[in-house]
Amino acid sequence: MFLDCLITLPTKSAGFISIDCGSKEESYVYSGNGLTYTSDSNLMKSGEVKAVPSSYVVDGYEKYLWHLRTFPKGKRNCYTLQPVNPGSKYLVRATFLYGNFDGLNSFPQFDLYLESTFVQTVNSSVSTSWSYEFIVQARRSYLTLCLCKTTERDPFISVIELRPMPDAIYPVVNATLALNMQSRKNYGTRDSTVR
Repeated sequence: MFLDCLITLPTKSAGFISIDCGSKEESYVYSGNGLTYTSDSNLMKSGEVKAVPSSYVVDGYEKYLWHLRTFPKGKRNCYTLQPVNPGSKYLVRATFLYGNFDGLNSFPQFDLYLESTFVQTVNSSVSTSWSYEFIVQARRSYLTLCLCKTTERDPFISVIELRPMPDAIYPVVNATLALNMQSRKNYGTRDSTVR
């Protein structure tokens, strides 16, 4: 059984937040999607910036995956994403490319929290980028995304993206219930870039 659904999203990027964690540039427009990505240097004072070794930055990897921020200190390091409108729904996407930045050749495992709620254990491969997406309803004028250390290895993050969603699109999402993406299929376009 297939459920057909046509969704029209705004063509402008109003309300989009795109954070390139560890970027050395304050901001830039990514030519692949026309969106402005901002460095996390003004948002996050803790952690260390690392470059992904060039041998892991393969053709086709976006510029925002070339650097990352790792957190060797503290059990919990959080980003505050703002402004958001209380009561509105948002897609929150966290992307990770390990790329053996620490020379240990083994992906560190750690937990991801939205607000104070556990949402995902992050575990991937050495050379593949991986994204986790959640649809949430904001309770305040900001959302927090936290990386929590669960082993001796340090958590890290490459990109954080926040996208406003039409209120009618996910009626099940409310202040106490969020959605976690399990998989995504693109049946509608031949263009590989989808905002």
